[in-house]
Amino acid sequence: MKMRSISGPGIFKGIFLFLILHFFFFVPGAVDAGFGVTPPYFQNSELTRNSVYEQKILLVRSRPDFDLLAEIEVDVPGADEWITIEPGKEVLMPKDERMVSIVVSILVPDKADFGDYRGNIRIRTSPVHDEDRGGGAVSIALGARINVNLSVIDRVIREFEVRKVEILDFNEGRKVRWLEYPGKMIFNMALRNVGNVPVSPDKVEVDIYDSSGKKLLERTTHTNKIKRVPPFKTEEVFAELPSHLPPGSYRGKFRIYNDDKEVRSGELTFNIRPAGTIPGDSGYGFMGLSLWHKTTIVGPIIIAVTLIFSLILYFSKRSRLLFMKALSSWRSIYRYPIERVRRFVSLVFKGFGGRKLSRD
Repeated sequence: MKMRSISGPGIFKGIFLFLILHFFFFVPGAVDAGFGVTPPYFQNSELTRNSVYEQKILLVRSRPDFDLLAEIEVDVPGADEWITIEPGKEVLMPKDERMVSIVVSILVPDKADFGDYRGNIRIRTSPVHDEDRGGGAVSIALGARINVNLSVIDRVIREFEVRKVEILDFNEGRKVRWLEYPGKMIFNMALRNVGNVPVSPDKVEVDIYDSSGKKLLERTTHTNKIKRVPPFKTEEVFAELPSHLPPGSYRGKFRIYNDDKEVRSGELTFNIRPAGTIPGDSGYGFMGLSLWHKTTIVGPIIIAVTLIFSLILYFSKRSRLLFMKALSSWRSIYRYPIERVRRFVSLVFKGFGGRKLSRD
């Protein structure tokens, strides 16, 4: 087999490359030369007033031989005060740790001007301990820069993506006297907010079929207030839906809406268990009752409260008038019954032809 010969210039190039790599990664004191950030940008072009956006950024170094302090400075004209750094603008990179994460966040004020905001976030590093500055260590403080490119727009974007869906098994409903409490279906969703304001589904609807998916048995809609997901974040939320079906295996055809627009649909299988099978699942309370059953509870209460209030108002009015009349004059306390007696006696005398008694 013919071997390829290595020319003189090729040997020198190889030696030169080896020396560079050796200096950056193996020479003590050259650790700082391996410092960097990833990703090297903080950008969002769909912010609006009151938007909140955050991004995780890693501070990375090649050889963590000693404690390193990273000092962070924000320089974004017009938006400096909107941007915060967690855990702060001085971050310790401990010995033996190659990577440390920071979170860059922005909260756009309510009266922010619409437009573009550009600048950078500078990171400057230096050894924490004086003994790490000498002994051949690189004395020049090195660092990195994060480019910032933000835009605040005069438009509300209310959109989300559904990343995952799941229907958990649940207990069947229960009957207490004449009241029928349904079982509580928990419909889990992982939502990614791709808009610039908090958002949640307007409606989650499930058509429940038998296990074969041919016969429609029940249609149910969520009853709870679904948690809103902050802008540019992904979180798990859930919807609660009532079901009056008995134990068994079922197929659910679901639809998720945003502003009356169907965002996602599909099919899921689930099981309804006999009452008490799944610990902690007590089903629905009052909110799961039908309108008629709610009326049978609330109606009598409303009638009773209205009657009591009316009686109190009626009697309190008469009592108030009598009390105010009694307080109008101390003489009224005894003049009222005396006047009644005097009138009665006068009427008696008139009946017998007698003369009317004088008031004096």
